[in-house]
This record gives sequence, structure tokens and C-alpha cells, in this order.
Amino acid sequence: MKGMDDRPGILLVDDEPDNIHVLKTILQDDYRLQVAKSGKMAISRAAGEVPPDLILLDVMMPEMDGLEVCRRLKARKETADIPVIMVTSRNMVTDHARGFEAGAVDYIAKPVIGVLLKARIRTQLALHSRQKELAEKLAHNERELELARSIQRRFTPEIVPESPDFDLSFRIRQKRAIGGDYLDFFSDEQRRIGILLADVSGHGIPAALLAAFLKAVSFKITTVTPAGPFLSQLNNELCEITGENFVTILLGILDPATRTFTFINAGQSYPVHYRKNRNELETYRDSGTALGLFRDTEIPAPQSIALEPGDRLFLYTDGVTEITARDGRPIEEKIRASLLRDAGRRIDDIIAGFTDIVLGETDDDPPDDLTMIGISLHGD
Repeated sequence: MKGMDDRPGILLVDDEPDNIHVLKTILQDDYRLQVAKSGKMAISRAAGEVPPDLILLDVMMPEMDGLEVCRRLKARKETADIPVIMVTSRNMVTDHARGFEAGAVDYIAKPVIGVLLKARIRTQLALHSRQKELAEKLAHNERELELARSIQRRFTPEIVPESPDFDLSFRIRQKRAIGGDYLDFFSDEQRRIGILLADVSGHGIPAALLAAFLKAVSFKITTVTPAGPFLSQLNNELCEITGENFVTILLGILDPATRTFTFINAGQSYPVHYRKNRNELETYRDSGTALGLFRDTEIPAPQSIALEPGDRLFLYTDGVTEITARDGRPIEEKIRASLLRDAGRRIDDIIAGFTDIVLGETDDDPPDDLTMIGISLHGD
């Protein structure tokens, strides 16, 4: 253990006692020194209980030369980050290149000049210290982001509301960074089902905080909430708290008594309606302005979609529509073709196929959050 000696530790690796003596004389006042007289011993000590902060490694050694030692050190997780400075009498450019290729950070030629050696060591120790600080900060940030992801996942509905009238299915695929898609369902004694689908612009902490805000305000919503006034108030509240972010949102009610889906769309992707009796897709392209951009923005009038047995209704965020397929076509073309082809399948199977198409075009790493909802009316 270091004990009270908090000086940086250096491992000197050389099979020649005279060379070790020279290095000790130069460095012993400023550093804690360890010695290894072979490559095998160097690897063992570097991976020991008290690893060095830097290694001075002779290139020309029997059994295992310095280049091979360096390669093995860089191949081991516990020693890969220790900076290695090569020390050698071979001072050709090709020698330097081979050392750097093996993983060395610098090269010192023999005979060693003390003041130059100390300067090189200070530089590499400072760089290494800074790299460790950055790595620790990145690890800390990743832990915080994973906690944020975990919290955000709890916002996601685990199941859809049970309904004797409708089948619902959904998939949410978050981008690896925390993002801003938000989905919620609510229902009442009249078997009506409300759907709130929102997408906060951007990613990261600001988007996640706005998604959390939407979770908080969604508790105010019921199936009899006047959607227009609610969204108007929400818009003005978002204008007070957002900077560059805005929110696209679709708020709708499925009513089994009238077999309708009545909704307001404020900048969200367009709903797609599969009509079984015509075997065609209809897109509802009327949409208002996203929320959070301008105070007192005009909220669009409600729209209503009449559903017949066998019809399907699909809602999704722009993480789907903005993807370009590998062949250069908008992915919506493939999706619409699959919706027509698979319209007779269970709604959950359709949404699963929908998801597979999107993830297949993005190597399972979509550029944005993806939320997809499928709805069918019983009786088909």
C-alpha cells in the first residue's frame, strides 16, 4: 500500500542493473519506485495490489522484449490504462513507430538525460490523471443517466386498459440516451379509453424532465376533460418552463358507445386508419402547432374517426416517420405496405411486425425514441 507516501509510483523495467541504477538516481526523490528485471515480472507487478502510475520500459530484454511486454499490458484490463514510456538505445523512426503501435505513449533514447526524462514523465502523469478524472466523470454521469432511464421506464404503462370493446397494443423503444416520448392511458365506467401520446423535442435531461412534467399533469386528465382548454393551458405552462424544447401531443378518446376515436393533434404524427370494408389506409393530416412554442397558440378543433368492426387505427411518434429505409425510401412506405398486408392479423402481431421493420432498418439502434400504438374494434 502507499501508506503516507502519496508520490506517484513508477515501475522501472530493465534487465541491466546499471540502467536501473541510473533511473533510480534521477527519480528516487520525486517518485515511489518499483523494479522489474524481466518482462514477466513487469506484467505481474503492474497488475499487483499497488499498480504503478507509469511504467518506464526497456525495449531490449531477453525472453520477452519491451514491445511484447507493452502489448500484453495493453491487452489486460487491469493494466491497459497505465502509460508506458519506452526507454532504448535504438532511436530510429521505425523503432518509435513500433513502440507507439504496441501502445507506448512516449519514447526516451539512451543515454537518458535526467531533466528531459522528468519532463516527459510529468507530462504523461498529468495527461493520465486528467484521463482518469474524465473517465470517473463519465462513469458517474452514466450511473446518473441509468437511474434516470430507470425512473423514466416507470412512466411507461406496463399494460393497456382492459376493454370488452377494443384491442390495444403498444411498443415503446427508447433511444439509448434518455428521451422524451411519453404515453399514458386512462379509462372510465362507460368503458371509454383515453390516450395521451406525446413527444418532447430533443434528448437527454431536458427532454426527460419535460416528460416527467407531462406525467405529473396527466393525472388531471379524465375522459370528460375538455381537451381543447386542457391543451391550451398546458401550452402556456410549457412556454413558461421550456427553453428550446417543445412538445408534440395527441390526446384522444375511444368511445365504444359511438364507435369513434375523437382526438386533437398538436404537431404529432398523423393517425393512420385501416378501413376493412375498403381495404385501404386513410391518413388524418390535419394537425396543429406543437405546444410550448408560443403562448396562447390556437389549439386545433377535435377530429373524429368512425370505426367499424375489423378496422385498425395506428398512432406513432415521429421517431418512426423520420427514419429512411436502407433503399433510400421513407420507411412509412414499408410500414403502410405491411399494415395493408397484415391487416387481418391480431393487433399485437401487427404492432410487433411494425416494430421489427423499424428496428431492422436501424440496426436495433433507432435515432429517436419510438412509440407505436395499434387499436382494433371488436367484432371483426
